Amino acid sequence: MIYRFRKGCNYEIHLSKNESHNYKGIAFLDRDGVIIKEKIYIKDPNDVELNPGIEKVLKYLNNSNYKVIIITNQSGIARKYFDWNQYLEVTNQMLDLLGNNIKINSIYACGAETCEECTWRKPGTGMIEQSCNDNILKIKNSILIGDKASDIEAGIQSNIKNLFHILTGHGEAEKEKVSALIKSSEYISTNDKNSEKLFYQLKNLNDILVALKKII
Repeated sequence: MIYRFRKGCNYEIHLSKNESHNYKGIAFLDRDGVIIKEKIYIKDPNDVELNPGIEKVLKYLNNSNYKVIIITNQSGIARKYFDWNQYLEVTNQMLDLLGNNIKINSIYACGAETCEECTWRKPGTGMIEQSCNDNILKIKNSILIGDKASDIEAGIQSNIKNLFHILTGHGEAEKEKVSALIKSSEYISTNDKNSEKLFYQLKNLNDILVALKKII
């Protein structure tokens, strides 16, 4: 059963009640450009296509006992390109395409147009903070997969341990911006040889799967 809770410009969908402490780790994934193919302001469920390789990535995370959480900016809501009902139609189509053998725990969406309007909008950390407390992120392994600099910045600010920038969706266009962000943020410190933090910039989900198998 799906539990939905609307909070102003935000929306939560929970497909599992299991607590974070029951999992080996937590995986945060962007939706457009990562889970499904990027189609600007998608509102028609018939346009939903899974990103190649996503089923294998999610299945591996499921089998590795990772909690899977989708965090997605949906400014098309504020811009009046589509409404929450259309957002849900697209989301439900995505879940239908993934099928019953793949488990998504929760989906968080922010419909605000700017970060000033809402801290949930990435690079704000509100969606990550809503999904689990800071102590969980400290004691559990964590990963984030995103195609935009805002995804990666949210991961940096939340101290996610493994950041994956995928070059699908907006990824190729934001490649240099993300590289500069990692460098300027000192996310990976050359002075800390014991740091658990890792950053990957990879072409597609098949490459990400190979990397995940090395760290999980």
